[in-house]
Amino acid sequence: MGKIEKIKSALAGIEGKKDELIRKAREAKAARDDRKLAKLKVEADALDKKSAIQEQLLKAEQRKKQSKVRLSDATAKRKGKEGGKKGSRGKKAGGLLKRFLEN
Repeated sequence: MGKIEKIKSALAGIEGKKDELIRKAREAKAARDDRKLAKLKVEADALDKKSAIQEQLLKAEQRKKQSKVRLSDATAKRKGKEGGKKGSRGKKAGGLLKRFLEN
């Protein structure tokens, strides 16, 4: 399970907790229990902060992943690959041959 999946599952868990809080808040309103309502409000604020942080993490991870996938054309040319592929394994034999024929 990658980082992005973990963050998404955490966000889903937070959404479930929010739904439960809403249900409890409705019950507290019906019973006119101000004390319980105040506690639920504090919990809801904490959950909102958590979900905001998780969403920021998710966006950051997605940006990081997106930037890793694409190489600039200059880098791709230097590594002997087609433009836009991740070149972590160095020069391929086909790329070397292609470069040799081009020069």
